[in-house]
Amino acid sequence: MLFLFIVTIVTHSVTIVTLLGMIEKKDTSEITLRLLLKRADIKQVKLAELTGLSRDAIRAYVAGRRMPSLDNAALLARELGVSFKVLAQAFGIDVNNIPDDEGSSSD
Repeated sequence: MLFLFIVTIVTHSVTIVTLLGMIEKKDTSEITLRLLLKRADIKQVKLAELTGLSRDAIRAYVAGRRMPSLDNAALLARELGVSFKVLAQAFGIDVNNIPDDEGSSSD
């Protein structure tokens, strides 16, 4: 009986750890280009106008069918008011262990 109890506890602990891992993954992958657009209160058409990119390109980025080039990513980050790191997360790029910019100047 004690063995069954211990196995049950271990099984539930593994299940809880697995669920916590899934929740953590969900939290980090919640950032999407669609969410960034919503937060910035910008429609896809407006983002296309602001960046000079085609509406088709913006649609493809939002749908996850295309990745922007570095110069287009800079345009998107600027208009959405986010860092490259946040934008990279929105495209599903793992940015763990990438340092934040500190003390750099863009002037």
